Order: sequence, then structure tokens, then C-alpha cells
Amino acid sequence: MIQMDCEKISLALIYLWIGESNDAKDIAKNCIETLRDSITDIREKIKEVKIKVEDEYLLPYYLRNEGINSDDLVKLGLYELARRIQLFSGDLKSKEYNSIKYSIINNGYKVVIKGFCKDCNGYKFKELKNGFIVQLDGLIYGEVIGNIREEDLIKEIKSL
Repeated sequence: MIQMDCEKISLALIYLWIGESNDAKDIAKNCIETLRDSITDIREKIKEVKIKVEDEYLLPYYLRNEGINSDDLVKLGLYELARRIQLFSGDLKSKEYNSIKYSIINNGYKVVIKGFCKDCNGYKFKELKNGFIVQLDGLIYGEVIGNIREEDLIKEIKSL
């Protein structure tokens, strides 16, 4: 069974996507701390089995014989994902407006907004004069060509 601290790892990916790296790093850290003890044994068993196996297609058979099951492999995968989230979380800071966390990237030609809304559900699309905004089950993505004020962009998101 997967530990409770790793159930929010998908939320950490969303936070990392929008630039909320501190929250993503905290979730990943909790998951790593929970799994750290069991991962060492699993890795050692897998290394031993890999040495024994002559052909790749026999690896699952030998892993099962050594007592490594799918839960162990999921734990190892979650640990690696959490470790990479912790390593690759950058310095981009997100902003918050009401229940929406978002970040805006302006490269001069195009403005990109990425956001997350916990209370938003369903699919919504809004075509703007010079761009678009899409919301799908809490994830928000938008592109606008040219300059636009941040306040105007947030108003458009709230009107979805």
C-alpha cells in the first residue's frame, strides 16, 4: 500500500508546472522521507536480480521469485519522481488571486499563463482578441500575443 504522504505527488507536479516550487518541494520531501527506508532494500534486491538474469524478458519472473511485487515497483517509481521534483524545482514564483495560483511568462512577443484552481471543474475555453485561455479540471493555460496587463488576464480567467 502506498503511504499517505505520497498521495499528493500529482499536486506537486501541478505546482511545479505553475512555478510554485516551494509547495512542490515540500510534498516531494514528505514522500521521500516516508519511502526512504523501504527503497534501499528494494533497490538492493533489484540489483541482485539484474546480475542473475541473462535475458531481459526473464527479469519480471526473477523479480517475482525474489518477492518484489508491483507495490514495491510503484514505491520505487514514486520515490524517484519525488526525488526529481525536489531536484528540479526552480526559482519561479507563482502568484495567487482568490483560489487561483498562477504564473505569467512574458517573452516579449507572447504572454503565457499557467495556473491551477482547486475549485474549478470541467472544460472551459475562451477565445480572446489576440489569444486564448483553456481550463480543464483545475488546470489553466493561456497564450496572448502582444502585451496585456496582468489584471486583464486574471479578469478573463475569472470570467471562464
